[in-house]
Amino acid sequence: MFKDQTSEAAVRQRRLALDLSFATDESIRISKIPKISIRMAAAYAKKTRKTMVRDVNKLINMGLMERTKEGVRARREVILSFLPAKKFN
Repeated sequence: MFKDQTSEAAVRQRRLALDLSFATDESIRISKIPKISIRMAAAYAKKTRKTMVRDVNKLINMGLMERTKEGVRARREVILSFLPAKKFN
């Protein structure tokens, strides 16, 4: 879904979707996003909450995240379907 998108925002959004999908199956509050990984802490260190909300909204519109009563969650079932299959011996 991010195939030809190389902007700073697109890279950050792609990493957010991946990191959140690997970090937890559960919903988290948007304010907790920088705590899901070191990479997310660095990505949002000099960004405002508005940037996080904008990134989350973009991922929701793409179908990669969804809102819940508790906050947001990655739609792992969608995200993992885009990752290459692992080879098992």
